Amino acid sequence: MPIEALMEPEAMQHLARIAGQVPLGQTIVEIGTHHAANLCNMAQAAKNGLGAKVYGIDAYGTGDIYRGRPHMLTRYTTADHATAIANIKAHHLARQAKIIVNTSTEAAQQWDGPKIGLLVIDGEHRYKSVLADYYAWQPHLADAATIAFDDYGGTVGKQVIAAVATLTAAGELEPVQVIGTRLAVTTRVR
Repeated sequence: MPIEALMEPEAMQHLARIAGQVPLGQTIVEIGTHHAANLCNMAQAAKNGLGAKVYGIDAYGTGDIYRGRPHMLTRYTTADHATAIANIKAHHLARQAKIIVNTSTEAAQQWDGPKIGLLVIDGEHRYKSVLADYYAWQPHLADAATIAFDDYGGTVGKQVIAAVATLTAAGELEPVQVIGTRLAVTTRVR
């Protein structure tokens, strides 16, 4: 049963290839899960690959993450969380993929899992939010971790592009490779 995806198919295929190569002793984290299309995509690839677990982080309209932007509360809701869980179960990935309902930065503060081999940042697409997501999860990254930023392009992506440029200029990230029209993939500088 296909899941309606917000991410481009080419980007999802690329992330699946990377997810399949993340070692069992590491994990995959996706910030911004929505209906879990990409989460299931990566979980299936990881299951068929080296076996890394996949975690989706999404606030699903809880808390004050969308303070001052109430239209976002109707776009990403607890009903979306239920849909994501149903999609994970329908694809028989409940042992491979888990969802944590929380903001990205709070989830990172509480993280006690293994090092992250693949981090997908697809949450709030504002400049400060992208930087906050990266810096919150940075201490948990494996040495050769891959970091992907969705919506790196188009009108919504201008702030994502600026945030990634800031991280690259600061020596945090290698130059990005753009997959499709809006997925930027890079690795952290060691």
